Amino acid sequence: MQPDADKLIRLTPRIIIFLVIIFAIGFGLRMAYLSELMSFKFFPVLENSDSSAYYNWGKDVAAGDYFGYLSFMKWPLYAYCLGAWFKAFGTNLALIFFVQFILGSLNCILVFFIARKFFSNLVAGAAAILCLLYGLFIFYDGLVMYTSLSLVLNSLFLLYLFKISGNPSGRRMLICGIFLGICAITQASIVLFGILAVGLILFQTKKKSFSAARKFVIFLCGFFMIISVTALRNYISEKDFVPIAGNLGINFYAGNNPQSTGVFFLPDDITPNQEDMFRDSRIIAQAVTGRNLRTSEVSSFWMHKSMDYALNNPFEFMSKFLKKLLMVLGPKEHVHDIEYAFVLPESAVLKMLFKDLTYILPFVFIGLFVGLKDFKKNFLLYLYIGSFSLGIAIFFVSARYRLMLIPVFMIFAAAAIEKFVYYIRARNWRGFKILCLIWIGVFIITSYGRIFAFSVKQEANSAAFEARMSNALVLENNSDYSAAMSELEKAYLLKPYNRRVFLRQGLINYKLGKFNEAIQYYRKAAKFSPLCADAYYNLGLIYNQQLRFVEAREVLLKTVSLDPYDFNSHFELGMAYAALNQRQEARGEFNLALKYINRWRKLDIEIIRRELSAL
Repeated sequence: MQPDADKLIRLTPRIIIFLVIIFAIGFGLRMAYLSELMSFKFFPVLENSDSSAYYNWGKDVAAGDYFGYLSFMKWPLYAYCLGAWFKAFGTNLALIFFVQFILGSLNCILVFFIARKFFSNLVAGAAAILCLLYGLFIFYDGLVMYTSLSLVLNSLFLLYLFKISGNPSGRRMLICGIFLGICAITQASIVLFGILAVGLILFQTKKKSFSAARKFVIFLCGFFMIISVTALRNYISEKDFVPIAGNLGINFYAGNNPQSTGVFFLPDDITPNQEDMFRDSRIIAQAVTGRNLRTSEVSSFWMHKSMDYALNNPFEFMSKFLKKLLMVLGPKEHVHDIEYAFVLPESAVLKMLFKDLTYILPFVFIGLFVGLKDFKKNFLLYLYIGSFSLGIAIFFVSARYRLMLIPVFMIFAAAAIEKFVYYIRARNWRGFKILCLIWIGVFIITSYGRIFAFSVKQEANSAAFEARMSNALVLENNSDYSAAMSELEKAYLLKPYNRRVFLRQGLINYKLGKFNEAIQYYRKAAKFSPLCADAYYNLGLIYNQQLRFVEAREVLLKTVSLDPYDFNSHFELGMAYAALNQRQEARGEFNLALKYINRWRKLDIEIIRRELSAL
C-alpha cells in the first residue's frame, strides 16, 4: 500500500489560506527573533563558533579559494552556497538570515504536505503548527549553519520519494540518486535512510528483480555523480581520497571513547569548536604516529582508537550505544552550539516556544502506536525515524543532528492529537480518559523514569564545567572580565589543569594589558598540554610585542611544527626572524603566511607584503 500521491495537488482555498498563515507566522517569529539577535554583541557571528567557521569558509569561496590545501572537514554545500551569495550580494549576514528564515518557514509547509500524504488534513495541520512552535528550528535558522538548508532538502527528498514510489522509473531513480547526493554533501545523516528507502521502493514492486536491481544501480550512479565532485575536489587539494568530509573518525571518537557521556564530548587536549577540533585531532594523531598524515589517515587514526575501545570494552560500548539511542528518543535537547547559552536567557521568542520534547514526546509515542494499524502505508516514516536514530546513536547525540528527526516526530505527535480530537468529537469519554492516562504515563516514564533518567544526565562534573565555561564566555563577551575570571576559577576547581581554562584566563589578562600574567597562564596551558598550539602562538605574540624575539622564535617554531597551516603563526615567526636579522628565514615565513591566509583578509595581506618589501 502506497501513500496517496494525489493529495499533494488537492488544495482547497481553506488549506491555502491556512498554509499562508503558517508561513507568515513562522516568518514573523523568525524576524522578531532576528531583532533580538541583533542586540547581542556577538552578532552576526560569535568568534570561534561553528558559525564563524562556516562564515569564514563562505568568504574564502567568495574570494576565489575553491580548492584550498586540505580535504573538506565539514559539509561543503552550504559553504559554497554561502560563498556564491557573498560573491553576488556581499557579506551582510542579515540577508543570509532572511533567506534561512524563508527556508525555515517553508519547511513547516513541507511538513504539512508530508503528513498529508499519510494522514488527514487535521494531522497535517497539527504537524505544521507543532513545527511552527518548536523553538530550536528558529534558533538554528539564526546561525550561519547548514541546518535550515538540510531540513528543507530532506523534506523535499521525502516528498520526492513518495512521488516516485508508485512508478520508480530509471530516469526518476537517477534524479533520486542525484537528490540524495545533494542532501549528503549538505549533511550526510540522511544517506542510510535514502539507500534503504529506495531499495524498499524498488524491491517491493511487482516487476522483475533484475529490473529493480538495474534501477538501483542507476540510483547509485546518480548518488555517486554528486559524491565524485567532492571526492575529486579533495583529491586535487590534498592528493587524498576523502569522499565528502574527513570528520568521520573524530566525530565517531567524540561519542565513543572511555570518557564519552553520550553527547558531544572530547578529551581536554582537543578544543571543542569545529576548526580547532580538526586541527587538534591532526596534531595529536601526527604526534602519536610520528609522521605527517593526510586527512583520511587522521580520520582512520581516531576511528581505530574508538574501535580499540569498543573491542576492549564491548559491554561498556554497547551500554553507551543504548544510552545514546534512548537520548535520541528522549525528551531533552542537547545543544552544544555555544550561542545557545547567550540567547536562551534573553530571547522572548524562544522562551514562549517549545525548547524540547518534554510535553510533545508522549504524543509522539502514542502516534507511533496509532500509526501501526497502517504500518505498511507508513513504513517510510518509521524507516526514517529508525535509520536517523541509529545513525545519531552510532556517533553522539546533538540537537543539531536530532533536529532532522523532529519533523517526523511532529507528524506522529499530530496523529496522536487527532486521536484525542476524535474521542472528544465522538463523546467517547472512556477512550479519551484512557488516552490521557497513557499520555501521563508516557510523560512520567520519559521525564522521570529510570530508563530515561540516565539518558538525560551527563556526568555532573563535565556538565557543570561546560556551564561555567559558557558563562565565562558570555561575561567576557560583555566585557565583564572580573566576573568572567570568577567563573573560570570555578571551572578550574571542577577540572584542574584544563588548558581551556588557562587559555581563556590568559586571553582576558591580555585584553586587560596584563602581559606578564597572561604569559603565566599560557605557560601553564603549554605545561599541562604540550601539544597546545594556541598556547605557544599566544606566547610568541606577546614575546614579539615585548621585543623578546629569541623567546618568540623558539615558541613560534613549536607552533608552526604543530600547526603548519596557521598564517598568524607564520607571520609572527617571520616578525621574530626579521627582528633578529634572519632575513631569509623571515622571507620564507612571510611567504608561507601569504600561502595560507584567507584571500579576503586584504588588510592582513597588505601588512605581510609590506613586511616582505621591507626585507
